[in-house]
Order: sequence, then structure tokens, then C-alpha cells
Amino acid sequence: MMLRSVIAPLRASARAIYAHAGGPSAAPAGFRALHASSARLRKHREAAEEIDEFDEPETSDDLFDLSTPAPTSDRADLRTAILSRITEIASLPPLERKHAIAELRVGELRRVVSLSSPDELDGLRQVFRTWRVLGMRVTNKTADETVGRCCNLGRPDLALELSEDRLQYGLPPLSPAAQTKLHHSLLSTTSTALPTLSPEQKVSPTLALLRLALLQRSGASPEDIAAGSLLQRLRRPAKESTAAPEWRENALGLLEQAGGVWAEEGRKVQLQQDGGA
Repeated sequence: MMLRSVIAPLRASARAIYAHAGGPSAAPAGFRALHASSARLRKHREAAEEIDEFDEPETSDDLFDLSTPAPTSDRADLRTAILSRITEIASLPPLERKHAIAELRVGELRRVVSLSSPDELDGLRQVFRTWRVLGMRVTNKTADETVGRCCNLGRPDLALELSEDRLQYGLPPLSPAAQTKLHHSLLSTTSTALPTLSPEQKVSPTLALLRLALLQRSGASPEDIAAGSLLQRLRRPAKESTAAPEWRENALGLLEQAGGVWAEEGRKVQLQQDGGA
């Protein structure tokens, strides 16, 4: 009985304080602002999750599929929604940004790349910079998708810039398939640029021939070929693009036209390819 007489006044006081505060709908102003911001971000996130095909593992063929249709209005709207979400998170105060980043999926950057039209490619520079500001990593899939998308839309120069400047854009080293795609696309233009190969990069016969052809075009001397190191690193991939035989033939033809040591080194690579066939 004594315990009940003590608790009853406490309950009455609690009810009075609760009623004065305005019931369950009352919340501090800061909390309401955070809730509104979270609601906007949630809306963008729900829109960004409408398409999931970019989360599926890809093969070396479907990664750079030339049959990808032009963006429809729905795809353009989805790209805009994802970009708005990324940009809004970057503009949040530090504490709110930290919570929002925790809900940001790394695959969303890849979606932006995959949904980009030719006119939107140059804007990828700023997208990658913003991604870096958020402290988000660029996945291997996203790096390869970026190179493939740029090359398929006729911008191997941009693919080279984004993949080479890791300080600004944060792309990891490219896969052998993406490197081969980039070399072929550069060789298909008048470019004399030469992508950087990491010491650990696996070199297929296709990539070696394309690289030799680019070296010859860039005006490198026979002493600068370093073809021996290419030959030592040759590895036949388990799977290549269906276009690889044609790419090898074209590159070998250019080396044969150049003659001399270029043709000789090209034949060495081709022998490695034929020997492992």
C-alpha cells in the first residue's frame, strides 16, 4: 500500500509532462530536421533500388555489351534520382552525412555510369570527385564498367583519363578484359596515348599485340619496346571477348606493315597464342 502511494504521484507527474510536451508527435526541432532530411534521402534511395541488373556478376562479354539500348526516360529519371541522392549526401552537415553514407550502396556509382548517355559522360568527372569526397570506394566492377561505357560511346580518351588519375577519381587497377578493351578502343582512333600497366597486370596475347601496335604508333624506338617483358607475362585467359581474334588480327596487321622488329615481336606473340590454342 505504501509503495502504491509513492508511485501514483510519479505517474501523474509523468502524464502531465507528456501532455504539456504535445504527446507523441512532439520532437525537438533538430530531430524533425534530421527526420525530414532522412525522408528525402530515403525517397532517392527507393528510386535508386528500382533497377538491380547492375548488381549481377558480369562476364567479359556482357561487361561491354554493345547492344545496350539508349537510355529511356525512365533510365534518365533513375540516373537523376541517384545523382540527387549522392549530391544531397555530400552537402549534409558532417554528422548527418556520416549516417547517410552508412546507407549508401557502392553499386549506386556503377548505376550512374551505366545509365549515362554520350552527352553525360563528361559529367562523370565530377561524379567521381564527389564520390571520393564521401570517402566511398570505387569497386573493380565500377572501374571496368566505366571504361567499357566510355569506350562503347566513343570516348576512350575519357576512359583513359578516369582510369589513370587515381588521385582524383579513385579507380582501382583495371581487369585484363577492361585493359584490352581500352587498348583496342585507343588503337581504333588516332590516339598515341598508352595506358599504364601495373607490374602485376596479366597480359593476354590479345593485349600484348594491341599494346605493341600502340607503342609503334606512338613513335617508340625498338629499344623502348620492352617486348621481352610482355612475352614473359603472357597468360592465356580462361575467357576472352568474342571479338578478341579480330582484334589480334588487326593489331598483327599493323605490326606487319611497320615491319622490322615490330613485325618480329608481333609474330612471337602470335606464336604464343597459337601454341596455347
